[in-house]
Amino acid sequence: MTDERAVRRAVKAASPGNAMEWFDFGIYAYLAGMLLLGLSLVCLLGTMSAALPAMFPTAVRYGSLSVGCNLSASLFGGTTPLVITALISVTGSDMMPAYYSMAAALVGVIAVACMKETAQRPLEGSPPSVQTPEEAAELVESQAPTPKF
Repeated sequence: MTDERAVRRAVKAASPGNAMEWFDFGIYAYLAGMLLLGLSLVCLLGTMSAALPAMFPTAVRYGSLSVGCNLSASLFGGTTPLVITALISVTGSDMMPAYYSMAAALVGVIAVACMKETAQRPLEGSPPSVQTPEEAAELVESQAPTPKF
């Protein structure tokens, strides 16, 4: 019969995912993990507010953004528990939530790779910007028709 503590130590030592627990950092390891997750979420949310509106022309920008965000949140966020439970039932693997998250991250990476870069360029549908009052007057005159009385 093997010693239970020796087996647990061997399993912990063999699993890199349990390295923090093996060194017995306790609550500090979990706090560090939550801090890393929080920092990655801040990086995502900080850039998302600038990147997503730049994907749409000005005339339909916020309508398209709200439909896209709400539709994807309800479609994927609402059905995720059902889909993962079904995947666990079909495969018998408790790792399905991790695989589902990895697949969602892969879709996100592909979407980001296909995005157009908008840095240092005016957004589509935005009015042109000018640097001097003379440029502004010239722009207004070129765009406004001469009134006929």
